[in-house]
Amino acid sequence: MSNRKKSRAVEPKPEAEAAKPNPYCQTCGTRLAPEEGDPFKGSALLYDNDDFANLMGALFLSGWCYEVLQRTADDGRPRVVVIGTPVDAGGNRRDNRRTLSATFEHIPGTGWACMAEMTGYFHQTTGALQNRTPDQLVTYIGNNTAEWVLAPIDEPEPEPEQKPKRKRGKTISEPEPEPETTVNGEDQAQPVIDPESKGLPAGSTPPETEPAPETEAEPETEPEPQPEPEPEAADPEVTAEDEAEVDSEIQDPDLLGEEVIEEAPETVMA
Repeated sequence: MSNRKKSRAVEPKPEAEAAKPNPYCQTCGTRLAPEEGDPFKGSALLYDNDDFANLMGALFLSGWCYEVLQRTADDGRPRVVVIGTPVDAGGNRRDNRRTLSATFEHIPGTGWACMAEMTGYFHQTTGALQNRTPDQLVTYIGNNTAEWVLAPIDEPEPEPEQKPKRKRGKTISEPEPEPETTVNGEDQAQPVIDPESKGLPAGSTPPETEPAPETEAEPETEPEPQPEPEPEAADPEVTAEDEAEVDSEIQDPDLLGEEVIEEAPETVMA
């Protein structure tokens, strides 16, 4: 029998996983690669740089349009470029204003630094860069704050109230219904007061009068008893002797002062 070697399928060797690059500098420890899902596009690279932080804050608060670009220098070092553009009240770019550009690069052993020869502002027409420091750029941004930032917020104005119609110099207004009062079980409506008759302006209502405070009824007082009149003193009794004296005084001719004529006796004719 011949010995035959059985061929076996050669299994591919698993490839070694590529080592993730270190996002931090080995000499200064600053971040070289942006974080995953970084919404600020490179701002995480420069979180510890004062010039970058002041410049980004001025662009945001002044309402400028800006963008952050990630680039690579010629020698492979990471680079971040900030470009800011002034806008008008409608958010459109203002061509009569300068556009600023600031470049930051990573220097091994030092960290991130602003490149002075690549930082300043330029006109859109000429494109010539005029070098300025980051502090000068912050001042320029503040002097050209967007108009929409300073404009007041438009709030809807309240609708004016409809005035009542006037007819023949008088105001036609519907009087408010007043509660009906009852007197002895019968309904009685209160009279409507015309505001013009009270000297008030047309269309106004007279002030409500406060009800008078209720006073407690005083209890009925009994009439005071009047003193009875004292009986008049009776005249002293007149005796018969006193009456005789009075008659004699009346019949006395001296007292009467009259002449007494004696009457002749009557004769009887036979």
